[in-house]
Amino acid sequence: MSAVVIDFSSARARFQVRAAAHPLSQAASATQSAPHDFTFWRGAAGSRYVHTVYTLLECPELPDANVMLVRRHPSGRAEVMHIGCVEHGVGCSNLAEIRLTAAKLGANEVHVHLLAADSNERAAIERDLSGADELAAGARH
Repeated sequence: MSAVVIDFSSARARFQVRAAAHPLSQAASATQSAPHDFTFWRGAAGSRYVHTVYTLLECPELPDANVMLVRRHPSGRAEVMHIGCVEHGVGCSNLAEIRLTAAKLGANEVHVHLLAADSNERAAIERDLSGADELAAGARH
């Protein structure tokens, strides 16, 4: 796996500009708070995985990726509702699967990990994150 440098200060600035300009995100912000563009989730093996955070309404079409569907409570607590992969090879099909599953589970955020090289690595990351005890408690890293 190759390293990727992420500038969190510019990501936060982009998020604040987007949120200020988007009326849906302002209306949703009372119930769907995504204070950062990125968050880290730790797997059972101790690995940390960076995820891009979207509200369910703002999630774009996605390439094949690892996804976590999260219910963000008004208190700010994140409750993981689903850990999985989308692998349809078509962005609109991946987004449709995400929205359908999120609607069934009551998730309001999509946390997306895009750094896996292939389906085998995505499956390994899914297993690692699924086995992490702290995810069941809704811990955000």
